[in-house]
Amino acid sequence: MPFALGGAGIATEGLGAATSIIGGVLGYQAAQGEYQSQSNIASMQQQINALHVQGMELTGRRNSLEVLRNEQKARSLALTGATNQGAAQSSGLQGGYGQISGQGGTNLLGIAQNLSLGRQEATIQSSIIGQQLQASKYASQAATASGISSLGGGIFSAGQGLFSAGTNPSGTLNQPGPQ
Repeated sequence: MPFALGGAGIATEGLGAATSIIGGVLGYQAAQGEYQSQSNIASMQQQINALHVQGMELTGRRNSLEVLRNEQKARSLALTGATNQGAAQSSGLQGGYGQISGQGGTNLLGIAQNLSLGRQEATIQSSIIGQQLQASKYASQAATASGISSLGGGIFSAGQGLFSAGTNPSGTLNQPGPQ
């Protein structure tokens, strides 16, 4: 009778160990899949970030050109107005030119400052994405370690079951004998 119970115990522990092993392997595969997905997401976020920077740079260049064109228009209008009034050689025209150039410079400075802020934001966003990827990597490693630990526990448990079923308190093997 003890041999039959020992066999059932071994079978139950073997089933538990196999289930534990399968769970560990599946957990490991899931962790690897999650990490790969997070890595892909981070890569796509970096691409979006790069597109935002390109768009910002393009808008900055367009705005700068618009400021320069407006400055040229304002200079032309000032010269036309001064010429119509007979003051084309006056210091007033030169002062007007100075004011136009000053306003254009202020506008260009504002565009340059906004571009600088946008670049800084893009750099920080890129760092955040990198940290998210690292966090995902560590979570994957933790899940892998947990799976390995579970696998080891299952193997250890199976080994204990085999050992305890194969011996009795006196240390000899339990074997069916004559009854």
